[in-house]
Amino acid sequence: ASDVYKRQLDGPPISIKDILVVTFTKAAAKELKARILQNLQNTADRLKKSGGSQEELQKIKKALIEFDLANISTIHSF
Repeated sequence: ASDVYKRQLDGPPISIKDILVVTFTKAAAKELKARILQNLQNTADRLKKSGGSQEELQKIKKALIEFDLANISTIHSF
């Protein structure tokens, strides 16, 4: 799921707050949020070390800055 989330950011410009992730339990939502954050941090580190695409790195940095706005919650919150 965290890879799918990152792929959404790889496409046309989109804000992290415009992506909705829904799971069944609070524990699962907490774990998923941690995994997505770790995936984004790992990607940023990899891009910095490899001299990868500056455009992609900027997208990931923006997502990390806005991560507190991420909509990752349970189905019961609706």
